[in-house]
Amino acid sequence: MPLLQMMKAIKSDGMFVGLGLLLVGGLILFFSSSAQAQKLRAIELHGHYASGLQLRSGEQLQSIDGTGLGVELQGKLSSWLTIALGTTYSDLSIEQNDPVEQWNWPFWNRFYRNYTRSLVTQDTNYAVVMTPNQHIYMIPVVLTVRGHYPLKKGFIPFLGIGAGIVFYERNLRLNERWSKYFPEIDYTFEYQYDNHAHVKKGQVFRIDLSLGSEYRFAKHFALSGGVIYQHYLVPDREPDFPLKSLFKTLLGLVFYY
Repeated sequence: MPLLQMMKAIKSDGMFVGLGLLLVGGLILFFSSSAQAQKLRAIELHGHYASGLQLRSGEQLQSIDGTGLGVELQGKLSSWLTIALGTTYSDLSIEQNDPVEQWNWPFWNRFYRNYTRSLVTQDTNYAVVMTPNQHIYMIPVVLTVRGHYPLKKGFIPFLGIGAGIVFYERNLRLNERWSKYFPEIDYTFEYQYDNHAHVKKGQVFRIDLSLGSEYRFAKHFALSGGVIYQHYLVPDREPDFPLKSLFKTLLGLVFYY
């Protein structure tokens, strides 16, 4: 690799290395702060709905949205400050103009596109309807610091900032509904199957800003609701990640320790 390219690679990756070290340091802080039982605050289970705010340009993306589930372990840093380690599983649907052509699928480009077009053109007894279905699955590991401000009647508003790494897998499935008409017996045979493109996967970093509130309705239980703005830091080596930012709404149940 030429020296100039090496310098550019180091420069572009430096921020991600720094964030990785910051995350590791935060994890050490979390586990050290939670090592003593009295500093464990709560465990939270939640569901969420997410919608893409800024999508990656150049792919003719229209929308990305979906749902997911998550869990979070919260430790105390002080009487009002907490540190939390959490993860979620998100299944987001991707709407995109002509996704099969955008995917750069070798099997489709080199053979299958021309084969299917030739088949239905040369023999009009064949017909096919192809429906693409595209999803991205994400599992992050996120460290969050929150400030809690208890109010009367059980309400505990909070404001938080977090960072973490996101492992993603992006899939494209092409549903094919075929039919062939047999004029000799006036019968149409129909069948369908799914054709799967190669999987695209990788890792990106993410920064969160969250706002919400807990409502403590019992000594050991509370409802939690909030919103999160997520900004993704995508290195050049991850050209398949489709998001720049995401907006998420959450509803959860908190179990106080």
